[in-house]
Amino acid sequence: DNQIVINCLNNAIEAHKNWLNTLKEIAQTEKVKILQTDYKKCGLGRFYYAFKPLNPKVTGLWNGLEGKHKAFHSYGTKMLSAVNSGHTGELRQIYEEAETCSNELISDFHKLIQIIDALTKENIRIFE
Repeated sequence: DNQIVINCLNNAIEAHKNWLNTLKEIAQTEKVKILQTDYKKCGLGRFYYAFKPLNPKVTGLWNGLEGKHKAFHSYGTKMLSAVNSGHTGELRQIYEEAETCSNELISDFHKLIQIIDALTKENIRIFE
């Protein structure tokens, strides 16, 4: 159902903002915090790999999420590695790159929501 996808995307936006805030805290405090670094295990990752929309107005953007989402979570791995190895001079740069990636990802989430909303108004389901 389209609304379930929209709800998941809205949840993903909030979850990724929170994740980025945690990354920022790590960069500022130079202390390790709990952070999901496996892009397949976060809420969006589990949802993303469980469902594949079929509507061509959605598939291109949907398929493009994987690389950006994988890259986004990789910044967590880089950040934790830099803290653990004492390379704290890298933290700000890692955070800034993650923030840029996050903005692109969230922009894609918003675009998907707009497309799915429009399709819903036309009574078109994205999984058919």
